[in-house]
This record gives sequence, C-alpha cells and structure tokens, in this order.
Amino acid sequence: MTVGALLVGIGVVHDLVGVAFGVGWLPPAEGAAARAPLTEIVRAGIIGAVEPDPWRMTFFWFVMTGFALMLAGVAAHAIERAGLRPSPGLAASIAAFSVLGIALIPASGFWLGLVPAGLAWTRSRARSPTG
Repeated sequence: MTVGALLVGIGVVHDLVGVAFGVGWLPPAEGAAARAPLTEIVRAGIIGAVEPDPWRMTFFWFVMTGFALMLAGVAAHAIERAGLRPSPGLAASIAAFSVLGIALIPASGFWLGLVPAGLAWTRSRARSPTG
C-alpha cells in the first residue's frame, strides 16, 4: 500500500459522504431541515449556483477537498511507484493538515490522515537500498 493509494482512498470516501449529503441522504446538521444541495445546484443551472448558500458551499468544498486529496494521492502514488521515497515535507504537510483539522473538528475523519502521514514519514526516513 502506498501513501498515495491511502490518500486516494480517503478522498474517495470523502466524496462518497459528500455526495450522500449532496443528494439529501445525510442531514446537513443535527436538527436541520433535510436538504439536497447537489440537486439544488443542478436545478439552479450549475453556473453561479453555489454562493451564497451555506449548505451548497459546504457541499462544494467538501467534495472539492475529496478531489484534492485524490489528486495529491495520484501524485504521491506515482512518486512511490517510480521507486522514490516520499519527502519528509509531504509527511509533515499531511500531518499538519490532519492535526489542524482534528483540533478544529475532533469528531471528524481528519484522524484518517494520520495514517498516510505516519507511513510517509516512516518511508521518507528509510534507507535507500543503495545507500
């Protein structure tokens, strides 16, 4: 398992949860009225249909974050598959992103980010086979 594959997996799960919220399968917040922001965006014609509605913006940024995780994961996976080690900077960045998220929203999926961060750190510190 590569660091990149873990990031892609987290991004996929993130977007699946986002789509479930977007189509109204998950409530936006405890006690809030049921909404389907993705459906609302499509019905509003997509272009300019997100702002200033807070639930549509929540959906948008939730899904975009999942895509960003997948893009970073694809890049990290390619680096590892090419036989290179993840950089310590990548490990620190994933860890910082995760720890900040955990601090702001303790009951969240940000804890998952500690797994690829730890793996990236361990692999960045490993001796290369030739050195």
